Amino acid sequence: MTVKLMKRAIVVLAVASLVACVAHQPNPAFKPVDLSPKAKSGEIVRKADNFMIIMDSSQSMAGSEVFKGESRFDRAWDIVARINETLPNVGFMAALRSAGTTICPFGRNKSRLFFGPARWDREDFKEAMENAIFSKGRTPLADAIAKSASDLSYAKGAVAVIIISDGMNNIGDPVAAAKKMKAAFGDRLCISAIQIGSEPAGKRLLSSIVEIGGCGTLESEENLVAADGVADFVQKVFFSPAG
Repeated sequence: MTVKLMKRAIVVLAVASLVACVAHQPNPAFKPVDLSPKAKSGEIVRKADNFMIIMDSSQSMAGSEVFKGESRFDRAWDIVARINETLPNVGFMAALRSAGTTICPFGRNKSRLFFGPARWDREDFKEAMENAIFSKGRTPLADAIAKSASDLSYAKGAVAVIIISDGMNNIGDPVAAAKKMKAAFGDRLCISAIQIGSEPAGKRLLSSIVEIGGCGTLESEENLVAADGVADFVQKVFFSPAG
């Protein structure tokens, strides 16, 4: 290869790396349901004091089936963005962690903490999400769950963990990791999951993890596309009805 061709190749790789590190952006057409009046009036009461979102960013999330040609990762990212836009500000402590090895050349952690643990703020959380990009490799969901338990070791009060994943191509044993997390937090912990895609094996795995938590919900991604569906999920996971 000539020097000129080598220089061109380096430029192409550099541009590709920069593109890989550009975050997916929220859909401006999504208009969240405003739950703040319900929270302020006491119609719904906060039941989770802390929450952790674990977002699958592994190679299996590259699939673009089902929804308008978008990758599974982009659809998972959109769901996190919709939850963030829908949450009323009632004093949550929050964290966001990935399960996957980033393709961005400046970071290759198998599971990366993007936000917190810190007091939840919509704009701060959104800014942290902009650093979450598509990843590669098998799914280190077990590692992400184990690290989330460590992240949340400070937590006082009830803890909600939300896993957003296709449930496929895992390294390690996510069910065993979830059992250890449940043992650490006991009745304070609820685990919910949102399945991206529709593989039966992925659903079985996520269902097993949710069952370990004992008080969460397993949802399909289709239920968190419309604003009403997101609002229903937020109320189920983060709040209880008054009385």
